Amino acid sequence: MGVTLRSGLYYALPPSIAGFAYGWEIASMSGILTMPQFLSYFHTPSAYRQGVMAAALQAGEFGGSLLIGFFLADRFGRRYTLLICVAIYLIGQAVVVAAQNQAMFIAGRLVNGLGAGGLFQSISL
Repeated sequence: MGVTLRSGLYYALPPSIAGFAYGWEIASMSGILTMPQFLSYFHTPSAYRQGVMAAALQAGEFGGSLLIGFFLADRFGRRYTLLICVAIYLIGQAVVVAAQNQAMFIAGRLVNGLGAGGLFQSISL
């Protein structure tokens, strides 16, 4: 039995959407890092610090994609894992929005990434 176009799209769509979401998040943060309001609020971070601010999400996503499935998915099942990952993501988002300094912003992005990594890993499978 051959692979039809419909079944190929069925299996290719979730990972494609997850990849798009990864790229969208990083690209939108890169645009925000150049805004004058952002730079003045965070006291003009260096280029290295701006890179850390953008890469913190990816570091969290990497850790989340490795750890969430191991610690949560096998114990709670897929539905509750997704709900827990959304809660982690929203907690990280609240920290990012409430950030008063660069360290708080980076910590929020890491927590945000933990939830997002778990979501992307769970949804793609």
